[in-house]
Amino acid sequence: MTRFETSSEIDAMAALWAARLDRGPLTELDQASLDCWLEGDVRRLGALARAQAMLAAISLSASTGETAFLGSVEEPEAPPGTPEASPETSKVVSILPHLVSRRRLIQAGTATALAASFGALALLPIGTSSYTTARGEVRLLPLADGSVVTMNTDSHIRVNFSKANRTIYLDKGEVLFDVAKSPQRPFLVKAGMAKVQAVGTAFSVRRTGVTPVEVMVREGLVKVAAPQGHKQSMMVGANMKAVADASGDITAKRMSNEEMERMLAWREGKIAFSETSLRDAAHEFNRYNKVKIEVGNGAIANRTVTGMFSANDPQGFAHAAALTLDLKVQEKSGQIIFSTK
Repeated sequence: MTRFETSSEIDAMAALWAARLDRGPLTELDQASLDCWLEGDVRRLGALARAQAMLAAISLSASTGETAFLGSVEEPEAPPGTPEASPETSKVVSILPHLVSRRRLIQAGTATALAASFGALALLPIGTSSYTTARGEVRLLPLADGSVVTMNTDSHIRVNFSKANRTIYLDKGEVLFDVAKSPQRPFLVKAGMAKVQAVGTAFSVRRTGVTPVEVMVREGLVKVAAPQGHKQSMMVGANMKAVADASGDITAKRMSNEEMERMLAWREGKIAFSETSLRDAAHEFNRYNKVKIEVGNGAIANRTVTGMFSANDPQGFAHAAALTLDLKVQEKSGQIIFSTK
């Protein structure tokens, strides 16, 4: 049985590859090894892009005199074809300029779903700025403090940085935060009435309706606070998911590495379902695409689907679901409609 590769191991290897790219052009052998590595797991492309975004932020902050965080991680055992470590990469760090070219990403065979989705990387200054992703877009934003924000489709955030605080308002959508350590400057995410505070960690916040707000923690520890007027708050650790609703209740549950990666598959242009109702699956696909999926009667809507699908291929999902659930699917006027046979 193939061992599951953790996100930390992928991030560490991505940092090595990005450091190698930063040192200059790849040899043919190195390029072949990189392409092979990227093709081996859909999560690796996103990890490499995040590592390079971190380096872009660190490099710019160094040139301007800003303080930035170099977060070392444990280096995994290197497989054949891994770029040789230099003194600069003996401690693996999530940094690096020189983004992999669009041509190379496409050659790797994993960029199709992201091909028009990654926005331009921009270093966010101190002050308040707003950022939005369009339907189907995934965007990486390195922040001035060394943190990196990954925005999912149809999301909107406002970033307010001062010398004393780092505050991000999530107005809608879903965002993954890789937070640089700066204990003197708390990192606070406000999503509706819920508040999430971290120091140095990695977590995502999802707000696709008025309530509830979902928080998933990949690394470290965050504090999830209830709406103002409610006293409840909860410390949420790695591999946990918390839900904060409008009533002030906060609940949390533990998640496996596999569950966590499935929930974050959107970073690589995928949508993962596990015993998800067809109604909810259709709603999720509709967040990414202009072509809308319509579910017929209640009985159909409650049937469940499991699997991982390309976010930009609602037709492929619909036909796969119809085959599995023994349903009929039709396309009319920009809509995909499920019905019984």
